Amino acid sequence: MNDPFAIHYQEFGQPHKPVLVLIFGISMSQEYWLGFAYVEQLQQHFRMIVIEPRGHGLSAAPMAIQEYVLSKMADDITMLLNHLQIDKALLWGYSLGARIVLAFAGWRQSV
Repeated sequence: MNDPFAIHYQEFGQPHKPVLVLIFGISMSQEYWLGFAYVEQLQQHFRMIVIEPRGHGLSAAPMAIQEYVLSKMADDITMLLNHLQIDKALLWGYSLGARIVLAFAGWRQSV
């Protein structure tokens, strides 16, 4: 997969501020970041990228289980940031999102 257009995301905040990427937990959607006011409270300080990982929300949902290994989910983040021409970002993950962030940072675990 690793197609940046297959990963749904939204941008909020200030385009010239540091980039903050939010990735939520399993069975959640980007609406949680909005509903709990994370975006509202942080958008004045950051350019925010709110991502729905593969299999969640409006992102593509491959049928094969091997498409959900952490390394591939982390690669989706890399591809999206490259597509947006972002070379430096803060990543904030919750639950599954935290595991994706760790994989993105270089930690690998077989799933």
